[in-house]
Amino acid sequence: MPSRQMDEFIAALGAPVRPAGPPDLTAVRAAVDARYLRLAPPPGVRIEAVEQPVRGEWVRPARAAARPAVLYLHGGGYVMGRPAHFRGLVAAYAEAGGCSCFIVDYRLAPEHPFPAALGDAVSAYRKLLAAGTEPGDIVVGGDSAGAGLAVCLLLALGHAGLPQPRGAFLLSPWTDLTLSGASMNAEPNDDPWSSRPDFSWRAGLYLGGADPAGPLSSPLFGDLRGLPPLHVEVGTADRLVDDARRLAAGASAAGVDVRLEVTDGAVHCFPLHVPAAPESLAAVKRIGRFLRQP
Repeated sequence: MPSRQMDEFIAALGAPVRPAGPPDLTAVRAAVDARYLRLAPPPGVRIEAVEQPVRGEWVRPARAAARPAVLYLHGGGYVMGRPAHFRGLVAAYAEAGGCSCFIVDYRLAPEHPFPAALGDAVSAYRKLLAAGTEPGDIVVGGDSAGAGLAVCLLLALGHAGLPQPRGAFLLSPWTDLTLSGASMNAEPNDDPWSSRPDFSWRAGLYLGGADPAGPLSSPLFGDLRGLPPLHVEVGTADRLVDDARRLAAGASAAGVDVRLEVTDGAVHCFPLHVPAAPESLAAVKRIGRFLRQP
């Protein structure tokens, strides 16, 4: 059964809005900024902005250990989002894991379509290596589109002959831009946060005509052999629950050490949207344990 906080959040959102035509991206971005940019960084957490060679922010709790270093890729459907929107969520991960996290400010579509975001993710990973961080001291993380991008990064590292990180944690991963998952197409759907037309709109802007089934855009269809351990979190009320389940099944079949946690009644990216819910606190603790593993 979902918690009272989760039920209240779902009830407050109501049914997802389905406009007659494509949304106004400028207005959507402004609304997201208005919601998240007013939030102050969590107490005791230091924010360090980085401009070159890849823009982003370090989120450093007061008691962060030297390792692991988390390379974090934020959500937003590839068309919105910035590191400041995710400070609270990433700080919770960092504090639970006793580590520092770098949130990549990767380029967004449609101004910078596929594969710009992936190129920035690879560049950020290379930067960590060049700075002397050992691959075994790096963990990749992400939520929603950022979680899908995290898996694309792992595949791209394999293609480039670069070493894999220690592991990756994925929250509500969007792994199939063809939108073929059962939960993506189910009507009615319990996810109050997003609709299939919304995902379709974002995918179209990001792909810019590229193949939606390509392994570096939809990692569900990639060769998952050789990936590092994966920790996957998703809720049953998430429209991407089957993206997560199919990824976990495919990775396991490919010999990858994967742990899938499916939380009853939880919505899309629930630790971000309902941070005080028991389900969210439990998920953050599990991710913290994953980060603390040797």
